[in-house]
Order: sequence, then structure tokens, then C-alpha cells
Amino acid sequence: MLITLLSALLLQSATPPAACATTDQNLPAILRPWTAPTAAGTTVQPGQAVTFAPSGPLILVITEAGSYGVAIDQPAWVDVARDGGTLHSNGNSHGPACSSVRKIVDFQLQPGRYTINLSRTQAPTVRLLVIRR
Repeated sequence: MLITLLSALLLQSATPPAACATTDQNLPAILRPWTAPTAAGTTVQPGQAVTFAPSGPLILVITEAGSYGVAIDQPAWVDVARDGGTLHSNGNSHGPACSSVRKIVDFQLQPGRYTINLSRTQAPTVRLLVIRR
């Protein structure tokens, strides 16, 4: 009986969750701009979702010190640089379940001008959103 119960529990835990009926519905408020990206010029502001070709950098201007996350929808390496030096991230996480946010990389930023570069991606376009944590 114990073996049967353990087998049933193992089988249940190995069953993947049901597929999402919709994507990007019920996102947390901080990620809601994600669903309405605009074509990027050369700059991005916190709270602004953009799509762009990852072959060039984006400029990010921060006016308030704090923890910021860079959310992207494709596999890529996210670098944030200032004054010629690449910053170390504070960590990263996956986007919410049933969202197209692939990952969010966190950085501690001070007021100033930063450069965001994406590398190690084959995607022709990437959606990106900078959020204040």
C-alpha cells in the first residue's frame, strides 16, 4: 500500500502543468507595459516596452536610484554598462507563468546614463522592458 501511494505521488509530481490557455494575461501591474511594445529608437525609459534588433545598444537614463530589472522575451545575455564598465547583475529570474517574459535580470542603478547590450542571441528582434523593483 505504501509503495502504491509513493508511486502515485511520484507520478503526480512528474505530470507537467496544463498548457496556458492565453499568454501575457493577468500580468502583475509592473509588467503591464509588456503587452504594448513600441519600436525602439536608441533609448528606452523604465516602464517602456520596446522591440528592437539586438545588434546595437539601447541607452537607458535612470533618474532615481534603485533596483531595476531588464525583462526580455528571447534567450540572450543582458549587459548593462556605465562609463565603459559592465555592471554585475544582482541576479535573474524567469517571467511569470503563462507570460512571454523569458527572464528578468536585476541591476542596482544610480541616476545616470547606461547602455544595454544583448548578446548570445539568434533572435532578429527582442522585446525588452526595464522595470523598477
